[in-house]
Amino acid sequence: MADVRDGMLKGRLPCLAFGEGPTLVVLPGLGMTNANPKSIQRWGELRLLAPLARAFTVYRVGRRVGLEPGTTMTDLVNDYAVALEDEFDEPVDVLGISTGGSIALQLAVNKPTMLRRLVVAGAAYRLSEYGREFQRRTAELSAAGDRRGLARMQAPDVTDSRLGRRIAGGLLWLAGPLFIRRGWDPSDMVATIEAEDAFDVGERLDEISVPTLIIGGGRDRFYPAELFRETARRVPNARLVIYEDRAHGGAFADERFGRDIIAYLKEE
Repeated sequence: MADVRDGMLKGRLPCLAFGEGPTLVVLPGLGMTNANPKSIQRWGELRLLAPLARAFTVYRVGRRVGLEPGTTMTDLVNDYAVALEDEFDEPVDVLGISTGGSIALQLAVNKPTMLRRLVVAGAAYRLSEYGREFQRRTAELSAAGDRRGLARMQAPDVTDSRLGRRIAGGLLWLAGPLFIRRGWDPSDMVATIEAEDAFDVGERLDEISVPTLIIGGGRDRFYPAELFRETARRVPNARLVIYEDRAHGGAFADERFGRDIIAYLKEE
């Protein structure tokens, strides 16, 4: 994608900016590091967000580089609040994806005046038990530097087929060193995992005052459909879209994903 601007917002939050139109701030999912993505990860994220960049100026804003152990979701929200207040003069539309969606919900609870509208994609008010166990295992493999094991763990997010997961798991195991460089520092990822592991904003969802769209996959194991429905039920006047045949990552790749977000944010 042409004309992608790398930058750093106040508080050391890495940012990619591209597209034209009104501002859309995107809080991304969990990454191997908090720095702006490179190579394959960068290509994948820009491809995902390309449809949105035709309607908005997209600011993909990551978490602060150099998170301390014990960082909480509120700490992450405070970082975002400082950066967004410094960068923008008015409330902005926010799209949170996966882990970024969890943070976006906390942002809507803690700092509602900073948002114009909210889209939460592939996230709910808490992780499922499967999701928490998956992320704990991810943190363990990260601490051990097991690049192949980390890559293989992504197989359930690639396909719903048992055979497909086995094939994908083997291929990802082989390709692990291509995606994760030797000697990388996993501390930011581990700190984010621990913050999300403790995250549960269910009792405060009724405090969210901004218009909210929740998008999820009907086969998501990190956030099963019942968690999406319960989140939408508790958020006042929230709208819910479920792609019934999609797993966690498949919901973001669905051709309806960008269209539904644009239509919602462009409504009068």
